[in-house]
Amino acid sequence: MSAAPAVVPHEARARRPTVEVPAGAWDCHAHVFGPFDRFPLRPERAYTPDLAPGADWKRMHDAIGIARGVLVQASVYGTDNRATVAALAELGPAYRGVAVVSADVADDELKALHRGGIRGIRLSDTMIGAVSTANMERMAARLKPLGWHIQLLVDASSRPDLVERAAKTAVPVIFDHLGGMPATRGVDDPGYRVFLDAFRRSPNLWVKVSGPYLDKSIRPPYAASTPLAQALVAAAPDRCVWGTDWPHPAADHMIDDAGLLELLAAWVPDAATRKRILVDNPPRLYGA
Repeated sequence: MSAAPAVVPHEARARRPTVEVPAGAWDCHAHVFGPFDRFPLRPERAYTPDLAPGADWKRMHDAIGIARGVLVQASVYGTDNRATVAALAELGPAYRGVAVVSADVADDELKALHRGGIRGIRLSDTMIGAVSTANMERMAARLKPLGWHIQLLVDASSRPDLVERAAKTAVPVIFDHLGGMPATRGVDDPGYRVFLDAFRRSPNLWVKVSGPYLDKSIRPPYAASTPLAQALVAAAPDRCVWGTDWPHPAADHMIDDAGLLELLAAWVPDAATRKRILVDNPPRLYGA
């Protein structure tokens, strides 16, 4: 196997945003990495991250005005959720997590993860180290008693079958990063229109308005992402949440976390709607 590429380092010192951040705001998407002697990476992985402990994430939150957060299990750890759960224990009850588990995970493990702050699982058909969407419905039936949800990292515009399945799944389903389509394809992309219509109609579907830089062809201020974000917020503002994706392992340039909050303000100029996305919506998905 060829060496997994290193990531772009994350910004060590975040600045204060130039926009007002409401009290109680959530960052609903981030990852932790290391310490690597305790939590080694999978040999087969898409990238090789730098050390990024929960304490550094918390310092970034303090700088930009975030009160609560959600850690998402990174693909480089596969189904070994120990680093995520350990970070949640250090961060305390204001923080929640999303795990990656195998389809045959034991009930006792799910209960232990719940006690550790986990409130959902992540599925993907493209990431190295991910668990596929093939068993989504069967897993949802097991997650429902726990009050968990399912998170999908997919290009929703290319998966109308999966969007339809998600709309009917027994637990809420949230799509990562504006639905995962390259922003430059535009909001009028036929597949994206199908996804957007399903999102508007189905109370089961959620979206993270996050990750504008994942389309590697655009740079700050990520103007191509604005129509996608605004269409999603207009469709269902009560089912959108926001996240930084700190420490940005998929980025090919350094990311300004305060700038991401400023971008959200450009996407969502109405302060009341931003408060809904940042403060009011996340507890409905992740618990108070």
